[in-house]
Amino acid sequence: MRKSTAAFILLVIIIPIMACVEPSSLMSEMPEGYSVYMTYNPKNANLKETLAAVEDILPEEAMDDISSSGLRFNPLNWDAWEDELGLDYSNDIGVVTNFPGDERLTAFYLPTEDIQAVEHLLDELDADDYKLIDHGSYTVVLTGDEDAMDSFERTFENRSISELNDYEQLAGAINVHDPGFSLYMRIEQEVSLSYLLEIGNDGNQSVIEVAVILRDELSIPVIFECFSNGIAHEDILVPENTIGAARFGFDHDQLADSWRSIERRFNFEDDWKYQSFNQGLTVFGLSSTTDLIEILGGDILVTLADIEFDDHGDLKNLEGVIAISLADVEGMKDMLRSIAMLADFKCDRIDQTELYSFEDSYNEYSLFICNSALYIAVNTRPESITGGIPMEDVFMGDVAGIAVEGFLGASMDPEILLRKLDVPSGIMDALDEIFRQPVEISIAYDDGVFHGTLRSGKFLGGVGAEALIFAMTFPKYSSDVQDHQMEEITCRCNMRSLASGESMFYGMENRYGTLEELAVSDIMENAPVLICPTCGENYIVTLNNGSYRIECPRGLHGSVEDGLFSWQ
Repeated sequence: MRKSTAAFILLVIIIPIMACVEPSSLMSEMPEGYSVYMTYNPKNANLKETLAAVEDILPEEAMDDISSSGLRFNPLNWDAWEDELGLDYSNDIGVVTNFPGDERLTAFYLPTEDIQAVEHLLDELDADDYKLIDHGSYTVVLTGDEDAMDSFERTFENRSISELNDYEQLAGAINVHDPGFSLYMRIEQEVSLSYLLEIGNDGNQSVIEVAVILRDELSIPVIFECFSNGIAHEDILVPENTIGAARFGFDHDQLADSWRSIERRFNFEDDWKYQSFNQGLTVFGLSSTTDLIEILGGDILVTLADIEFDDHGDLKNLEGVIAISLADVEGMKDMLRSIAMLADFKCDRIDQTELYSFEDSYNEYSLFICNSALYIAVNTRPESITGGIPMEDVFMGDVAGIAVEGFLGASMDPEILLRKLDVPSGIMDALDEIFRQPVEISIAYDDGVFHGTLRSGKFLGGVGAEALIFAMTFPKYSSDVQDHQMEEITCRCNMRSLASGESMFYGMENRYGTLEELAVSDIMENAPVLICPTCGENYIVTLNNGSYRIECPRGLHGSVEDGLFSWQ
């Protein structure tokens, strides 16, 4: 059975990256009592095109490895799956399994009523230790221990995971519109953890949401109740050239009360190390850790303005700021003066602001207070902060502004960061295109449930994703691919995406459109500026009597005509 499952594993690796729409009804039908549940929809994942793109870029050696799986047909051709097994392209595929070390069982839910075709294929592959279950429009393939398969067969139509309180609570916390990929996991050990992930898209944006329930018998609920959603202090400023930022929010009153409770619960008063730490705080005019907490205001912000690496990959330059809002500004000023005296910091005064600074071999650090916040700046002048922009502006960019929600939020421009990394040019082009707009992240905690959201300004199924899949899924082959091969891959990925854009435009306007029309319609804003990475020129699009043709500018990498690719 190992060879026959190789292709399914390949699909499991690929589809989560490309999944898009449609809710899964299959997930709610799956039986309780197992560790991992997964569903995805081939049609909405555009699996036919994705598999074809992966096949285009795979080296011959990789194709030989896939052929050795024992399948008599090409697993990278979805039409072959339909012909051999009668799989329904529009229905979900599902997997139920356990973690390694648990009872060995895996159940594949295949959207086909032709159970005999599935059995015939498995017999041809000399598969053993499997069972088949006729489940209406599905055929369920079981592999694993005999007892485990028998147990599943007896109970799989009994109570489903939709009746579990944890699953119901997690599903209620997630708001992905028509998710196309879902993953639900349960871990019952010293810490109880339930986890639900869904992937979808909202227009041109990728949306990934995660909900987690985490339970233990000690301090986790106490600590996380101290989190504060949203921005508490709106007067924190950051440099205008900020390319990435992360924020953390907490209720400092609640944190102080919770800390006192933890001190009593764990008898910190009798711990000599803890008492020594508190005694050390007296140097800064503080009597305890609680006094230090009460100085803080509730917001912690970390920003990045620039990062550079040398030829050896070592960090050469870093520019950024850490900002901490303050509830007691005068208390922090006293602390800074004490720290500066003990550490022998250089002290200056700029526009009535006390500035403390020091240097090491690579960086210059400065500490100062502005607008009720403490700033720790790295290679960043104070005037670039005082003349900067409000922190919330960083988190209200081109995506959705979700980074201002929750207790933890982040917003970044990956394109700028990725250009600092030493990766092959073809993969760099793919990453640039996928992360063409900012990415925003939010994490919240409410009523025992963590809820995380990631939105990308570019749907992950767009230009260059195939090259990225190749690099991630087949690293031993991607490392052998030269830049000119990656340029060919990227160029063809560009043309595939333009072809997809034309199909979408036709669905809206009943005709094909120019590159400029694709951009104006918001289907593909960057269509007019896409270039072949080899020659650096724009693509040639010809429209003629209800047909279209997309050509590589100098004909180096082929063309697409009415959905037909010249390289296939």
